Amino acid sequence: MPRRKRILEVLEIAPPLEPRKPSAAELAVQEENDQRVLALLKYRLEPMLTTLKRKFKRFTKRATEEYSFDPVPMEDVQPTLEVMTMSPIARTNAPAYVDIVNGDLPAINGHVNGIAIEPPVVVVEPQPEQPPPPPPVQQMLYDIDLERMHTYLYKGRYITPDDFLEDVRKIVHDAATRQEEDIERLYRAQAMLNATEVSMHEFDPQLKLECERMAVRERARRAAAKEAVKAAKAKAKGKGKENGNASGSNTGTTGTRRSARNNGLQPELTITDPGCSSGLKRAGSDGAGTDLQGGGHW
Repeated sequence: MPRRKRILEVLEIAPPLEPRKPSAAELAVQEENDQRVLALLKYRLEPMLTTLKRKFKRFTKRATEEYSFDPVPMEDVQPTLEVMTMSPIARTNAPAYVDIVNGDLPAINGHVNGIAIEPPVVVVEPQPEQPPPPPPVQQMLYDIDLERMHTYLYKGRYITPDDFLEDVRKIVHDAATRQEEDIERLYRAQAMLNATEVSMHEFDPQLKLECERMAVRERARRAAAKEAVKAAKAKAKGKGKENGNASGSNTGTTGTRRSARNNGLQPELTITDPGCSSGLKRAGSDGAGTDLQGGGHW
C-alpha cells in the first residue's frame, strides 16, 4: 500500500527584521564624525566665498537696498467718456425736400416754407463699463547677498555644497527679475554663478558623498531639537495657565464678612456711658503721676 503524503501547513511570510538601533555611544561617535565633516565643508567653502566677495563686490550690498521690494503702484483708472451724437428730426407731411423760391433764406424762427423744423435732439450713448485692470503681478525677490551668505556659513546653514550653490542661484534670480533696470548686473551675476560651479567641480567626490549622508542625519537631529523646544514651550505655557488659575481662585474670591454692621444689623455690645472709658484713662494717668511724685519705686 502506497504511503500517504503529508500536507504541510501554509505559513505566512515573516516580516523583515527591524534594523538594529545604534547605542548611545555609537550615536555620539556618529555625531562627532558629522561635525567633523561639517567643519571640513566650512573650511572648503570659506576661501571660495572670500574670492567671490573680492571679485563681485556689487553683490555684497544688501538686497533690500539694491532692489525695490515695494509693490508696483496701480495705474490711474481713466474716466469713462460719453459719446454724444446730434441728429435733427423733422416732423411734417410735406415732401422731404425744401424749396427756396426767389432766393429766400430760411427764417431764423425755424420755419422754412411752412415746414416746422424741431431743434436737434442730443442722444447720449453710454459706453459699456470696462472691467477693472488686473492687479500687477508682484515679482518674488530673495533677500540674500554674499555678506549674508558669509553669516549663514558659520551658523551651519550650508550642510551640503548644493545648499551653498542654491543661494548663489537666488542672487542670479534677483538680477534676472530686475534685468530691465540693469542688464550688466545680470551678466555679473551669471559670471559669479559660473565661477561657483567651476569651484564646486574641484571638490573631492568622497567629501560630497559624506556631506550628503551627513545632511540626512543632521536635518533629522535639528528637526528633533525643534520639536523638543516646542514641546517644552507648550508644557511651560500649560503650567503657567494652571498656576494662574489656581492663584486666581485663591485671591479672586473673598469670604463673607460676619460683621453685624456690614449685614445691616445692630452691634451686639453697646456702650452705655461714652465718658467711662475716657474717665478711666484720666484716672490711670493721674495715679501714675502721684506715684512718681511720692517717690514710688519702679
